[in-house]
Amino acid sequence: MILEVRNLSIEFPTRRGTLVAVEGISFSIAPGEVLGVVGESGAGKSITGAAVIGLLDPPGRIASGESSVEELGWELFHYYLDVASGRKKTWAEVHRIHNHLALFNPAPLT
Repeated sequence: MILEVRNLSIEFPTRRGTLVAVEGISFSIAPGEVLGVVGESGAGKSITGAAVIGLLDPPGRIASGESSVEELGWELFHYYLDVASGRKKTWAEVHRIHNHLALFNPAPLT
């Protein structure tokens, strides 16, 4: 698995008590798979994504659950962050990522 999330629960403390934003969600993504997350506004889609990649803003917190990301998954995430921030990639970095992406989608990347 590239990404596996098990029993993830996310909470936010409020003046009235604890708001459970996400409760017990589990999913996994294997190489070659695509996961679409669909739900109503406020259902927890963005919060789940932020929590999984470590960008959950306080006061939100992961109350339970665990996730694992293969090294390649983190490498791709950081690659896209660098691209979005304008950091230039060396030819070796681009070639390495290109070869990994070909594992997920064997169609040529042009």
